[in-house]
Amino acid sequence: MAPPLVVDTSVALKWFFDEPYSEQALRLLDAFREGSARVLAPDSIYPEFANAVWKRIASDRLDIEAGAVTITAFLALPIEITPSPLLLISAYRLALEHRHSVYDALFLALSLEAGADLMTADEALYRTMRRQFPRVRWLANFPNSSDLPM
Repeated sequence: MAPPLVVDTSVALKWFFDEPYSEQALRLLDAFREGSARVLAPDSIYPEFANAVWKRIASDRLDIEAGAVTITAFLALPIEITPSPLLLISAYRLALEHRHSVYDALFLALSLEAGADLMTADEALYRTMRRQFPRVRWLANFPNSSDLPM
């Protein structure tokens, strides 16, 4: 079985929108599709993703139908989802300790629970967590040999 890799919403968005580090995100998506990694995320990834799509529509960078198509395509990806309530106390404690949002801490809590790397394009999350949690990976550096779990 392929090793697990937690991806946060900042990475998932780059699978669908041309943004900085989208090329690296698409390489990661290819690895996921080829079976080199199992992608995990808390269920909060879905509303976060849909909210980011909505923001693009609200700012006239995307039309409504394209937004629906994007969300539908995202929902079709075989991401292994963990219910947020199973991670919430751990995420809450991580958020308090590191002064970061519970939303982001859910991804870190899943990473810790699963013994998996966390891939992010969220610079604030990366800078806050990388020293204490070396399994937090910066998408811009993908693909380094250490970026996919072994």
